[in-house]
Parts: sequence; structure tokens; C-alpha cells
Amino acid sequence: MEIGSFLGKLKGKEKEELKQFLALVLTDEIVQAAVWQVVNEQTEIVALGTPVEWDGDTGTTSELVTAVDATISSATEGMTMEPNEIIFGILPSWTDKAGILGSKRDFIKSISHELELKPLGYVAITDSVLSYLKMQEGTPATSILIQVSRDELTLVLVRLGHIENLETIGRSDDVVTDVLEGIARFKVSDNLPSRIILFNNMHNLDEISQNLMAVEWQSQFKFLHIPKVETLPKDVMISNCRSDRIWGGRTGERKRTRYTRTSCPKRKKKNRIT
Repeated sequence: MEIGSFLGKLKGKEKEELKQFLALVLTDEIVQAAVWQVVNEQTEIVALGTPVEWDGDTGTTSELVTAVDATISSATEGMTMEPNEIIFGILPSWTDKAGILGSKRDFIKSISHELELKPLGYVAITDSVLSYLKMQEGTPATSILIQVSRDELTLVLVRLGHIENLETIGRSDDVVTDVLEGIARFKVSDNLPSRIILFNNMHNLDEISQNLMAVEWQSQFKFLHIPKVETLPKDVMISNCRSDRIWGGRTGERKRTRYTRTSCPKRKKKNRIT
């Protein structure tokens, strides 16, 4: 479903009360919710939830649901009517050409069932970041995107907004070496984009950015110019999780290589906006 049709559906046939929905960024180390609303066929953010950690490697589905419950509770605090429609922002490594991987789809089903939520669709986090860049700059991005997480790096080669290659690298103590390995895996013959963009929604990227600026890039790869290294705001993923394609989102070739318990009980159910 295209975004225009989706927004039209949310807006309704006549002027009605503002339609709100939830967005949830869901990764292997953190979850974060936000409340969005539709105004004049445009989406705007109403509230951001507190990020909550969980461990995608060792955590249980129950722990994930509790973490999601906590971040949604913080996003909807003070609201008398709580949205129950939700869009999921997920890692590219959670998908393949057929859609969401089976085990990850089970996570989403459990979240939706346990918390009484109605899934509207999903968007790959990289796609939402590309939409953000296009919105900010007016033209499709040409760059190397690097999503930094606790255990891995996702490197995305983008030309004019089109994902040409994506590599996921296990993260070591030497992030610079990890980035060099990821770029080497692109195996491209053309010049690489002279722009490297780092992002995540949790870690401070200043040190990594400084270390990458010190790399002698042109001695190792085909860059026309010394690449500029940039970082995006920490909330870029959740603040742009509003899919251009509902229950779809572009996916490319993918390769796959703490939750901190909080003493928060399940939130008391509020009146649901349906």
C-alpha cells in the first residue's frame, strides 16, 4: 500500500479527530517506541518512548514483550486514549527477499498478540534513514551508510537512493578494521561515494567518527575524494519510522553472521484508539 493511500485511510473520509499510531524500532539490543499522528495527510511525531535494552541473542520472547511494553508505556504516558495500530522498524538482517525471517516474524506476532496491537506494516531501518536524508537534502543520497550496534556493523552502499550492496560485519574491538573489511566486501569496480554516514540510536559515535577520519582511504579503496565522515542524530531511526510502503519496504540481499530487566509491570490498559 502506498503512503498516500495509507495516510488517506488514517485521515478518514471527513475531518475527524487526529489519527494516531505507534512506531517501534526493534533491534537485537534495543527497542524504542514513538507515537505519530496524521495532520493534513502529513505525519508528525507526538511523543518518544524511552529506549529499553534487551538481548536478542539470549533474551526470551517474554523479555522482549516486557521491554516493548515499557517503551510504549513511556511514549503514551499521560494519554487517555492509547493507539493500538503499529508500524515496526526492523534491521535489514531481519529480512530476506520473501519478507521478515521466521523467528523474527514470531517476535512481532508475540508483541502484537500480547500487547493487543494491530500491525500496519514494517520498514527496514536503512530505508527509513534514506527517506530522512532525501527529505533533509532534497535529493536521493549517495553514500556509505554504517549502522553501529553493540555486536555488529551494517554497511550499506547507496547510489542515488538505491541500495547497491549491504554487508553485516561482526563487531570487534577495532571498529575501523571492521569497517574496512565491510567496504572490501562490496567488491565494486567504480569509485566509492566520498561520504560515510554513521548512525544508531544508543551509542556515542564521536570516537568512531574521529578514528575513521584518520584512515588513509585513497590508499586502500577507489575514492575520488577523501570521504567525509558524518553522524546522524540518535533519534533518526525512531523519528523516521513511518514506512513509504506499508507492510512492505524495500529489501535487498542480506547476509547474517541486554535486555536490562526493569521492574515495570505491564502497563494498565488504557482506552484504545481503533
